[in-house]
Amino acid sequence: MAQQLIDRRDLDFVLWEQMGLENILENKEYREFNKKTCELILKEARSLAVKEILPTLKPGDEEGVVFENGEVRVPECFHRPFELLKEGEWPNLIMPPEMGGQARPGPSGIAVMEYFMAANWALNCYSTMATARPS
Repeated sequence: MAQQLIDRRDLDFVLWEQMGLENILENKEYREFNKKTCELILKEARSLAVKEILPTLKPGDEEGVVFENGEVRVPECFHRPFELLKEGEWPNLIMPPEMGGQARPGPSGIAVMEYFMAANWALNCYSTMATARPS
């Protein structure tokens, strides 16, 4: 059975009907996006959430975060998904480019974060703590 983090029908209703994301995409700053690109981003986010982030939920809770000798150590299982989030620049989807972001349409970026938060809230928080810092 497929893992369901978010009801996709609810998500589609909120994005496309309630929030009118297609109307938002008509804004000139989003000219490289359309419904298809947003759907692809959401599909990839869900895949990452289910395959890489969700499996860290239980062991991450069991291992916990450790502060020892002035250093913080996160669960070992967080390392791979954290790197994938960082490499894919997922935590800064909606941030403006001048802040190191991708300037994706806000509602689709928030929907991506919903997938990640549903999979492992703690890991998502860990991955977004340092976003929006200029390089």
